[in-house]
Amino acid sequence: ERGPPQPSSNPAKVKATIMNVPKTKPDMYQQEHPIESQELIDAKLAELDTELDKISDKKNYEQALEKCPDLVSKKEKLQFLRCEVFNADLA
Repeated sequence: ERGPPQPSSNPAKVKATIMNVPKTKPDMYQQEHPIESQELIDAKLAELDTELDKISDKKNYEQALEKCPDLVSKKEKLQFLRCEVFNADLA
């Protein structure tokens, strides 16, 4: 018998298969959350960086990178991804 679907090893395919990532049981708000793997996190952080690259006026982001890089670290970006259930374009 096959187990639950696993995220793709190709980061480009993770976006297309995020719905196939194993999820937690519904919480008290009936929301399911992806079970995080390092592969998922890495792929989604890369996707978020791609989305950030699309921003034409990055003055504020570049200022944050210079003056307070801890606030735009991978750890902080991951918080935004989790908030948006790993939808990089929304984060």
